[in-house]
Amino acid sequence: MDKTHLPPELRQEIEEAYRHPRVRTADNVFDDPILGRIAKNLNWNECSMMLGRLIIDGKYVGALGVRAAGTGQYTADHARLWSLVNEPAAIALANSRRHHEVTDLKDLLADDNKYLRDELRKNTVEIVGADFGLRDVMENVRK
Repeated sequence: MDKTHLPPELRQEIEEAYRHPRVRTADNVFDDPILGRIAKNLNWNECSMMLGRLIIDGKYVGALGVRAAGTGQYTADHARLWSLVNEPAAIALANSRRHHEVTDLKDLLADDNKYLRDELRKNTVEIVGADFGLRDVMENVRK
């Protein structure tokens, strides 16, 4: 995924959940200071765009946008409809991120578990009587 560098004041504008509308529209992306940088970075032609800021509990978690060839393609009604997608998309993105975190932690735990089991096998000592009087005890330990 290509990243577009934004100066701090533009990044702050995107991330401040309470100061700006959740849906940003541009009749021409090159007329918008934020969307214009993205369009230039991705070598887009002139187009219209709607960008929904994904916010959960007042915290910015990402953005979801659509664009159409040509200028002036989106109306206020389009923006209203796009705003309805905001909450479900924000929840889906947050859940996806959490799932990746849990998967990564699970993999780390499996690696640690394997390492510890290998270390235990290396450091085992033969116990006198393990095959005779302590047989039942040793079977319980192995379980």
